[in-house]
Amino acid sequence: MHSRQTFLANMNHELRTPLTVLQGYLEMLEGDYATPALQQKAIEAMKEQSQRMANLLQQLGVLAKIEHSTNADHQRLNMSSLISAMQKNTDMLTDSQQVIFDVEPDIYVIGDEGQLQSAVSNLIYNAIRHAGEETTIEIRWEKVEQGAKFSVSDNGIGIEPQHLAHLTERFYRVDESRSNKTGGSGLGLAIVKHALEQHQTRLEISSEVGKGSQFSFIIPRELVD
Repeated sequence: MHSRQTFLANMNHELRTPLTVLQGYLEMLEGDYATPALQQKAIEAMKEQSQRMANLLQQLGVLAKIEHSTNADHQRLNMSSLISAMQKNTDMLTDSQQVIFDVEPDIYVIGDEGQLQSAVSNLIYNAIRHAGEETTIEIRWEKVEQGAKFSVSDNGIGIEPQHLAHLTERFYRVDESRSNKTGGSGLGLAIVKHALEQHQTRLEISSEVGKGSQFSFIIPRELVD
């Protein structure tokens, strides 16, 4: 029961800020003193906050779907192609960071394509969002002794040790003010955790402040083709 109460309290907190912004601007626009400059500012802010709520609801939907899924519909898929296809999107997302893809071709896994795509994309976008300016982010996918390993490494700002164990908790944030700026939902790593559980693996996180971070997982050999 406690986790449900915590979840609802967090949801309340997450939705209150954007709603307060929307309501505040709507009240201002109703007044007689709404100048064209204020109207423009209000529209931009309301668009931003409604997008934030839409992202949150979309992520909640993904999380709920993963939690209630079984591995009955897992199929053979080309994980190498799935990861490589994301390179085009990441090129558009950043100009100050260098994002390197090192993907061993034609590694197939047995899994759920949507869940694995959610896991991989959340880890990549997380690094882009939080590593910092002028950093290098390396995305690797390769066969290893235990199966196949995916990793996202950066040489960015790093994460303090006390946060590491909590990162996959829903709505846990290392820096609240920073996440407001970057637009994160606080659900990305929770989605990764649950998606990986469906594929007999778990997220490994290592980080050192000022040196960078690595997020990785190994799909076990029995699921790798």
